[in-house]
Amino acid sequence: KVLENPGSVIVYDRSGAIDVERSEEGVELIHQAGQALKVAIDAAETEGGIHLRAVSDTVKTLSATSTKFCGSLARIVVTVMEQLSKEVCSNSDSMVGKNDNHSIIARKIREAQRSFQASLLSYIKLIEILALLKPDILPAVRDAYSELVAEGIMSKKRMKAYFASLPGRTSVKLAHDDK
Repeated sequence: KVLENPGSVIVYDRSGAIDVERSEEGVELIHQAGQALKVAIDAAETEGGIHLRAVSDTVKTLSATSTKFCGSLARIVVTVMEQLSKEVCSNSDSMVGKNDNHSIIARKIREAQRSFQASLLSYIKLIEILALLKPDILPAVRDAYSELVAEGIMSKKRMKAYFASLPGRTSVKLAHDDK
């Protein structure tokens, strides 16, 4: 059941979003299923001899199951990252105010990054299974993570406020002073 549809053991809220905290038991089940699948693939690949065709068919079936399973896992991980990024960025503590100085903005950015990464820790087991079964899918997950950090936590608005709050003269002021 878990290998066919890993999302079936994840808990969803009324709006259809993943309930990150209540899904920890499901994450553990997915992790165990992924480890069992890896053991089965390794065992089938090391068998040989008289039943070579049967072993080959078993490996193909397990490989297809692994590909589908890992695709579903990657979608779950990216969905969780998207949800957590929105939650962290919409938190009033991480909002940059007009009167915030450079050190306050820097602290808010660091805290938002820490909060986002800490929220992902309970889902690290899913990423471990992806690395175990299908490491070639990790760059896509990493790209999604980078994009969420760049567009959320390190958003253009935040970075603009951060650089504008730097102490000292800005390049804009310097350009006007030269004229």
